[in-house]
Amino acid sequence: MKSVLLTTLALATLALAACSDGGGEKQIVPPPGEVYPENNDSNLNGATARCVAKAMDIDDRRTSRGGEVFRGQRREGVRTINWEPRYEQTFDIFGMTDHSYGTARWTLFPASGRSGAEGKLVLSQRGSQFSVRSGLGGFVNLSVSNHYSNKEVELQCQSHSSFRRDRGYEGQVRCTVRGGENERRGRDEYLNWNGGQSQVRELWRNPRDGENVTVRLKSTSVVEIVASNLDSGKSVRAEGTVFGGLDFRYRGKFANSDVVVSCAPASK
Repeated sequence: MKSVLLTTLALATLALAACSDGGGEKQIVPPPGEVYPENNDSNLNGATARCVAKAMDIDDRRTSRGGEVFRGQRREGVRTINWEPRYEQTFDIFGMTDHSYGTARWTLFPASGRSGAEGKLVLSQRGSQFSVRSGLGGFVNLSVSNHYSNKEVELQCQSHSSFRRDRGYEGQVRCTVRGGENERRGRDEYLNWNGGQSQVRELWRNPRDGENVTVRLKSTSVVEIVASNLDSGKSVRAEGTVFGGLDFRYRGKFANSDVVVSCAPASK
């Protein structure tokens, strides 16, 4: 019994120590069950960031008898980035010769005040624009399937973990949806989440055309935003870390097709 009591006191002391540094400033402690996604800096080879762009024609998908999906011939480009973090800078990351898939750029923003450095990933396709913005120090993914043009694009960007600046977290994630239509005026959805079991919430649905937006909180500290049937023919999946926050925006050719979804710790 004595040894159990001593162990309990030791764990409590370590937990209190983790909540403050030498200056008494509160530090972020992941909630129970929370595990940060592995950010393998060795993949960067000393660089600030690394982006991978992949593209294919949707019709190239083939299904075998066993049900496995093959993606056929994919076009792929890799960009290694060295960034001076005192200045805003934009990098072209779509290293492909076939421009029918669109163009992709990643803009890095330096830290400002209490806000950490951020990255904004933008894919432009035939007058439409898809973008995701998140804090650096982790990863951001953007996948777009455009059934009008029969094109599918996947973008993945990872930045060095030294840029990570966790946002306050008190067991809630707040997601906001905004758009040009009256039915999609700004409103907040709060999801109670302790980093354990995955959770899914539908944020928006338009029964007229089947357009909908959902958010999924994954047990690996990942937030995923999925928008389906945008403009009746485009599907998007955006991913980032909960603590980095994730802002997704779709800007169509017409103003009333805009969609903006933001998810971050509620205490932000």
